[in-house]
Amino acid sequence: MPKLLWRTVQLINESNFCSSNMQQPQMLH
Repeated sequence: MPKLLWRTVQLINESNFCSSNMQQPQMLH
């Protein structure tokens, strides 16, 4: 996978993870 695309995926995953923690802080994945 191209590095730029991989970095974008990481950023999206981090954003989703933060959003999930905000909504449901007691859930750990």
